[in-house]
Amino acid sequence: MTEFLRQLWEPIARLPRSQQIALGVITVLVFAGIILATMWGSQKEYIQLFEEALKIEDAGKVVAKLRELNIDYKLGKDSTDILVPLTDKSYILLQLAQEKTLPQARPGWQKLIDERSIFAGTTQQEFELNYVRGLQEELENGLVRLEPIENAKVYIVKPKKEVFKEDQKEPTASIFLKLKPGYEITKEQIRAIRDWVTTAVEGLKPENIRITDSNARDLSRMLEEDEELSLDRIKSAQLKHKKEVERDLQKKLQSQFEQVFGYGKAVVRVDCTMDFDQKEAISDVVIPPVEGSSTGVTISEKLENEEYRGKDLVQDGEPGVNSNLPPGAPAYPGTENETWNEYKRNAAIRNYEFTRSKEKYVKEQGNLKRLTVSIILDADQRQLGTDAEEQLRSIAQATVGFNKRRGDVLTLMVMPFNRDLEERARRELEERQRQERTMFMMVVGLLMAIPVLLGLVYIFVRVSRARVLAQEQKMLEEAAREAEAIRKAEELRKAKLREQQEAEWERRFQDINNFFPEITDLEEKRRKVQDLRYKAYLYARDNDSLPIDFDEMTPEEQYLYKEAFKRKADGTLEEGINRLLALIAERDRAREDELARLKQEAEARAKLEERVRKMVAAKPDDAVQVLRIWLEE
Repeated sequence: MTEFLRQLWEPIARLPRSQQIALGVITVLVFAGIILATMWGSQKEYIQLFEEALKIEDAGKVVAKLRELNIDYKLGKDSTDILVPLTDKSYILLQLAQEKTLPQARPGWQKLIDERSIFAGTTQQEFELNYVRGLQEELENGLVRLEPIENAKVYIVKPKKEVFKEDQKEPTASIFLKLKPGYEITKEQIRAIRDWVTTAVEGLKPENIRITDSNARDLSRMLEEDEELSLDRIKSAQLKHKKEVERDLQKKLQSQFEQVFGYGKAVVRVDCTMDFDQKEAISDVVIPPVEGSSTGVTISEKLENEEYRGKDLVQDGEPGVNSNLPPGAPAYPGTENETWNEYKRNAAIRNYEFTRSKEKYVKEQGNLKRLTVSIILDADQRQLGTDAEEQLRSIAQATVGFNKRRGDVLTLMVMPFNRDLEERARRELEERQRQERTMFMMVVGLLMAIPVLLGLVYIFVRVSRARVLAQEQKMLEEAAREAEAIRKAEELRKAKLREQQEAEWERRFQDINNFFPEITDLEEKRRKVQDLRYKAYLYARDNDSLPIDFDEMTPEEQYLYKEAFKRKADGTLEEGINRLLALIAERDRAREDELARLKQEAEARAKLEERVRKMVAAKPDDAVQVLRIWLEE
């Protein structure tokens, strides 16, 4: 470590004073930035320890216990608002629970009913008040268990009982809901909460419940609007169809103008008057069965024909019409001219069959009865011109299907939009983005300064290291030259010693007795030398260099291998091998002869022993005498 610091300081010490000061300032700034970034990144996020407001006494106990346990905390907007680190909240609550310092919960149903001491000696009004309190607490606890609800407050008003029913007021309830961040409550959930509270409170009707959330929204009003729509499903469907038609026309017209003037530069509003009246018309048409004929097919016919002629005089009065006519009226048939009468009657009854067709016409509902369109464009009317405005109006009329006879109205206005809020929001967004970019650039600059500083340090170290290495290289070169000179001197000395040794070996090993002094038998010594020489000659014939373990060999072996390679160099190696083969062959023959002689002697001795053994068995006395004579000889 000391050597590293020394190598690091040496190049810095050689720099000018100004560069040393600049390097020191950069180092201090980098480390200060690292420290600030570390402190900024290690800041703790604090959160409320208890969601509900605490009593001042409970808050004092909790703060005292937090100090006793040496737990980090802060006070919020008031003395009862205790803030703790977000990551330590669960641990702190467990510690407070273990120390029995958690604030006591409000009296609920279990506390008010199970612990009956609170009802001992109470009046009826106090009993009813405690009953309502317990009921409110139980309802609040039940609401908090629902998924989207973080906290809930229930207020129940139960009027006193009257003697007469018409004077009795109905109970009411108000529910305040605080939703969890990111959650939204649906109409089905609101309806379920209302019905649940209705069944829990005696005499409470759904219309007497008001539900409000933390955003000051009347959630029960949403149900009322939905129920008003559900009272008439047909009206709801008609309104939905009307909205869809208006939305479709508005979308087409809006996109068309925004493609020309740009996004957000056109405001389109469409109102449709729809005809949802249903009309039916039934038409009964008679069609002749025969084409071209005006009559039908005759299915029955009845013909009557009467004729009367006479000259009767009316004596007693004529029955029928003539007797009832006033004086002076003509008779039927006339009775004048000597009372001549004539009566004729022809009648025909025919029944025809026709083809009848009944047609029912039902008028379609949802037809567009009247259309009102208003368009505002963000442009300068003077630059746009009257002709362009008329063209835009014509395009809009063609897009929505304008019909003047239907009473449609289309209004087009061209004027610059007021974009103060948009500009303010844009400036705020740009300012926030600029601050974020500045902070990001500061962090990036600090992070980049670290490798720059490390790079400078690395450069200084490398420069100093290079100088040291150059010096060490120079010293190593000098040492290498000295070592080379020593090596050459040593090699020269070894060469001289080797030459002296070889000369000594040449002189020494001229005599066979100097080989292997540990072997005393000359014949055995000669045989070993011949075998070793033959092995060395064969190795020299097959190889071009001395064996790897040459330095580990005995002097005799080294001498014989040297001799073999000298003969190889002189070209007399094969001659030496042949001579050694002849000597070895002659030695082997002599050995075989000696073995044969020894074998014969052994066989003769065996035969003699056999004869003596037989003689001992047959004639012991003679055998003893023979052995005595053999031993004396």
